[in-house]
Amino acid sequence: MPKHLELPLSLDLNADAYLQWATQTKFKFFNLKPSDAYVVLAEFGEALKPTDMEKMRRSKRITISPWYVGQRYAAIMIAAKKFTEQLDLLHDLGAICLELAAPTGMVMPDFPDDVMPDSDTVIGVIDDGCPFAHVHLRGTVPTDPTVRFIWDQGSGTFWTSIALQMLLLDATTTTGSIDEDSACLASGLPDLRNATSHGAAVLSHASGHARGSKVLPPHTAAPIDMVFVQLSDDALDSPAGEWLHHLGLQGIQAILAYARNSAVKASRVLINLSYGPRTGPHDGKSILEKAIDDLINQATQDGYELHVALPSGNDHLARSHAQFNLDKGGGVIDWHVSPDTQTPCYLEIWFPLDTAIDDLDIFLKAPNGEKIPAKYPGIFHSANKTAWTLTLHVCGDLTKKMVLMIVTPTARSTGTDWLGGRPLGTPGRWRVSVKVRPGRVVAGTAHAYLARNAPNLGRIRRGDDGYFDTPTYDPNRYLRESPQLDVNPATLAPAEVVAAGSISGIATGVKSDVIAACYASPPGMPSSYSSGGPTRGLRAGPDWAYPGDDSVVLSGRLAGGNRSATMIRLVGTSFTAPQFVHESIVPPLPPVTPPNPPRKERMGGGCR
Repeated sequence: MPKHLELPLSLDLNADAYLQWATQTKFKFFNLKPSDAYVVLAEFGEALKPTDMEKMRRSKRITISPWYVGQRYAAIMIAAKKFTEQLDLLHDLGAICLELAAPTGMVMPDFPDDVMPDSDTVIGVIDDGCPFAHVHLRGTVPTDPTVRFIWDQGSGTFWTSIALQMLLLDATTTTGSIDEDSACLASGLPDLRNATSHGAAVLSHASGHARGSKVLPPHTAAPIDMVFVQLSDDALDSPAGEWLHHLGLQGIQAILAYARNSAVKASRVLINLSYGPRTGPHDGKSILEKAIDDLINQATQDGYELHVALPSGNDHLARSHAQFNLDKGGGVIDWHVSPDTQTPCYLEIWFPLDTAIDDLDIFLKAPNGEKIPAKYPGIFHSANKTAWTLTLHVCGDLTKKMVLMIVTPTARSTGTDWLGGRPLGTPGRWRVSVKVRPGRVVAGTAHAYLARNAPNLGRIRRGDDGYFDTPTYDPNRYLRESPQLDVNPATLAPAEVVAAGSISGIATGVKSDVIAACYASPPGMPSSYSSGGPTRGLRAGPDWAYPGDDSVVLSGRLAGGNRSATMIRLVGTSFTAPQFVHESIVPPLPPVTPPNPPRKERMGGGCR
């Protein structure tokens, strides 16, 4: 029989569902190295004051960067010992929302005081793999790097322009060429041994050296500074993407510290973050999205220009988004959980405002027929604790509610049994039911999103993605337009898989620049994988679309690899966002005419 548990953390703390579940299970289901600290993203009702920071430090169990003085959103590391007591302290200091950011600690930066930009424009890239010795990332002098500053979030190491110049000088051969292998090895930076990396392709596009990059009009002769933030291995090896949120915020703060915290201040900062989860509220109200909006507003007040470019995502046809039409009574969706998956499988359901959960019959049905209900507020689990549901309101707002459904790993990690002998989750067809109870009336649409389980580029494979399915899902959707691909599918069943609305979970804020993908030929036609709107919030969809593929039969675009002699063809909106950054070097962007017929839910207002 399913068992009902009280939430381990008080509702007054406004902790998110992942933090509640991690606390309930003592972080046992997170396949990462043991840690004596965890990270939360916190939203405060008022901007943090120096006295607030001092109170946190005096606890000796809370670590926070001085970057967050005067900010309402912060990444905070908390010791595992007496963890909940420190959450209470954050609540007392005015925290109104807490999200689990990572089940491991993070390296807190001791930012160098002697760094400053050499240009009025700074491009920041937060990614994986920085081939700083690549010929396209060096100036006219071979030992002069275009990348002027690097922060490795995994080790905490900083590389200034002088240090990078020394690496290049030491790697200079007797003939005057640069031994790139030696320079990369001496730096100790990760993910530079292979022919390519995700970050290498992003940098190639952002610097304007990828194949097909637009030639910019004449502009200032001063060089453009590039800053690179290397994401940590732990976060990159967690495919769901949730653990990247705090690193993304820390990375943005580091780039702004380089660009603005010295006597020389850049007037334009262009930041590219080419990652994003499938999950999240999709209404612009996740802490990272609100933090980005807040930083952009603050930049405007401080008299400088800040852009944060995000990809729209690659999940248009991934079957990772479903809708329950509550006006029609809701229904049932099948959730296929993949075998041989070493990480938990997550499914989030987000409800319309003022939905009364008691008016709905919500449950997760296992392949063996066991039903695990979802009731507000509380936790239920299956008899063997391999399936869970958590139902709670969102960030203290009683009008917003969500359900998190979890199937624990369906396979054990190679080498060690980190599950400690616990039973494995069952792969196969699970049923997700969201139905209006007889005699009740519930308006609106509930949206369900599946987290990713497939690995990021070049990372450890720990499983494969699950997907949604229904008997009415169009099997010929790849060959022609079908109702599942429309913005407002009028012919869909009360519960159906829907491609529209599969935009990245951190690309729904109001102020960020969201970039979709299209084909270079025929021009303006959206790439089949490119995610788009509508969202659950104010954003309609992406702002721009840039070529992500040469044509419908030649996927991807050529860009530089980890060495000067390599070119690689990678596919995805991750490589369209940096094209926007490159073109934004010379403001303003020239106007464009939207493609005809417009597919605004996928492409935004303009196609370049």
